Amino acid sequence: MALSRNSLVGGTYNLMGGTSDDARSRMLADLRELAELGLDFLGVQEFKHADWAYWEALHEAEAILGMRGIPVRSNSYGCHLVTFIRERRLRVVQQRHETHLWFHALNRVRVRVDRPAGAVIIDLVNVHLSPAAGDLRTIEAKRLKLTRGPGHRVVAFGDFNARGEDDPIPPLNGHDPEQAADKLNTEAAAALRINGLLDVGAHRGDRTPTVGHASDTTLPLRVDRFHSDLHPDTFAGHTVLSPMGSDHCGVLIEFALDRDAW
Repeated sequence: MALSRNSLVGGTYNLMGGTSDDARSRMLADLRELAELGLDFLGVQEFKHADWAYWEALHEAEAILGMRGIPVRSNSYGCHLVTFIRERRLRVVQQRHETHLWFHALNRVRVRVDRPAGAVIIDLVNVHLSPAAGDLRTIEAKRLKLTRGPGHRVVAFGDFNARGEDDPIPPLNGHDPEQAADKLNTEAAAALRINGLLDVGAHRGDRTPTVGHASDTTLPLRVDRFHSDLHPDTFAGHTVLSPMGSDHCGVLIEFALDRDAW
């Protein structure tokens, strides 16, 4: 995807972080690769135990990316969420995070974005929905409706932990059908659409799976996505990155800032 400074360019990546020396080295190598992209914002999930040693790993990541990292602790497994912001492009206005009643957490950063026709306020909503409870996942997706409101737009992204609505069902290839049904369930994805958060990848015609490349035990599904209440005319680009060290692929998005649909 060719990047333009008339665009807002972001990414999401489930880092699959860890605490061993090998996991840390791999994680930082992935961040160095992402740093080459010059993103305006980057949402990271599973920055595991980033709060150890007084957030040392987080600050090392900030130095690698050249971005400010805004963390929220996860309720489960130390899988913290961090949204990185390039402050020369975006100005942080508010932090509106949530942890109560989320399996992991909701990392929500309100930013001001300058565009040719005037500045706009966007809530960058970094999420990691429940991994193994479809009912809870759907409730979490419905709660994202509460991020919408007057005076700002919403860009939600992260690991939604289940198939995108209308995405193809992959061959099960020996997977237990009852266990697979949870990940194939699209109720959460439908709830996002019903509540006005459109699937950017689907609108761009890109339904490339983001998991399943690293293990035969994982179905190839598009679980890492961007959803937004912006007009589809602003959706200028969508790319699933080649695999790095995680069991997820990163996803890049581009929103055109010079279009009238804002």
